Amino acid sequence: RRGYQGLSHKYAAFMAAKAMGRPLDELKLITAHLGHGASLCAVDHGRAVDTTMGLTPLAGLISAQRSGDLDPGLLLHLMHREGLGPVEMTRRFNRDSGLRGLSGGSSDMRELLAEAEAGQPKAQAALQVYSRSLRRHLGSMWTALDGCDALVFTGGVGENAAGIRARACQRMSAFGLELDEDANRRGLATGQGAVALHKPQSRVQIWAVASDEERMIARETWRGLARRALNQAPRAEALPIPIGVSAHHVHLSQEHVEALFGPGHQLTPK
Repeated sequence: RRGYQGLSHKYAAFMAAKAMGRPLDELKLITAHLGHGASLCAVDHGRAVDTTMGLTPLAGLISAQRSGDLDPGLLLHLMHREGLGPVEMTRRFNRDSGLRGLSGGSSDMRELLAEAEAGQPKAQAALQVYSRSLRRHLGSMWTALDGCDALVFTGGVGENAAGIRARACQRMSAFGLELDEDANRRGLATGQGAVALHKPQSRVQIWAVASDEERMIARETWRGLARRALNQAPRAEALPIPIGVSAHHVHLSQEHVEALFGPGHQLTPK
């Protein structure tokens, strides 16, 4: 399973652990990136051990325009009955499926929530199917971890759609999830990095984390450069000393000459 959206999942796990006041390597977390794309990740003591996405982002959760998991027989059926080739099937399952296909129109969660509230049957059906897919995959992540300390929502939908978070937690009381409806409706305040959404007695904590993949890129870049520096340190004595040269000469103070060639060394004029 190749998986995608790893930067978002890693940042959500990191921020949730920080908000919980516990080291990430002590926790079992399920991170839910819900946005235009959608996926879940099981994080066991800081290490990703399962994801809903597979070789491609089509696997797993229903998203804005992607189908999510399908019966392989459906693909064979469409190929046989409608004569669809790989190019057209790729377009349909990546662009015209998911919430867009279920609703017959919009793939924007904000619009669908408003339409469902107004009694639009297709929007209501799309949200029901989406929520059921989300809960079913949450259960599978739970078994991958054999228990969970916290469920963490992130991404545009996960951060902002209180109704989707509430639907995700429905029928999950057996897993120890008890959502605080008031806290869920308030959600993240402007500029807030993480907020708790669970009741005090909930066995499993529930958090919303503001996604910041750019910061995660910067953090991982810094870590990568630090590792490189540490790996080079033991070889430093064997590395040549770079000297910047301009117009066939170099400016050196006596202090620098001695740092390069030893105490008391004098350059030989030529």
